[in-house]
Amino acid sequence: MKIEIGTDRPGHFVAEWPRQFDIFSHFEFVCGIPQTLFAVTTYKKNRMPNVCPQSWSSFVSGKDGYYAVLGGLMERTHTYRNIERERCFCVNFLSPEYYGAMMRSIESNGESADEFAVCGFSPLPCRTIDAPSIAESFLSLECELSDIATPASGAVSLVIGKVLRVTAEENYADGIDAKYGEAGFSFNIHSPMNVKTGVCDDVGVATLKPPRRVK
Repeated sequence: MKIEIGTDRPGHFVAEWPRQFDIFSHFEFVCGIPQTLFAVTTYKKNRMPNVCPQSWSSFVSGKDGYYAVLGGLMERTHTYRNIERERCFCVNFLSPEYYGAMMRSIESNGESADEFAVCGFSPLPCRTIDAPSIAESFLSLECELSDIATPASGAVSLVIGKVLRVTAEENYADGIDAKYGEAGFSFNIHSPMNVKTGVCDDVGVATLKPPRRVK
């Protein structure tokens, strides 16, 4: 039997925190689709480094390059304003061991905070853009802002950056390798809901284990 959920939120869906269903559609929790988790790094207006845990994004190729498409960045955040002002950002992929460190940036993210110090990360200057990168990341993408697209119906803007330079750790540059294991890409499992009870489960962090290779 299949359960059908429409655009009207069922009355038994329970909000776990204030404004949960104002910020996120209930479909977010019904679907429970895992999203790649990474950190976006920028400079604040006062040149303090900023770290933003990010998901809800994709990475696509176009005829003239490779692009990072960031979703879920609200206009009131430091990261959105930094990108809009500086016209660039760096995407940093970190293994799951750094999840707790990355999330500390959410708790201590004031204008005067050095969020690299808050998280315990080591900064490295990017080569092609004016932004810091995270030395502990196994893969970093230096991105120049290409466009900010605002979808219809008040959806959160999409920030699109063209990748100008990639930095990869040697052990993460061998094809199907460490990137796709317990020390590789992390995935955000955002409180998937038990649709029958309307109660959300905990947040999960997942990794990949490719079951097969296709020749």
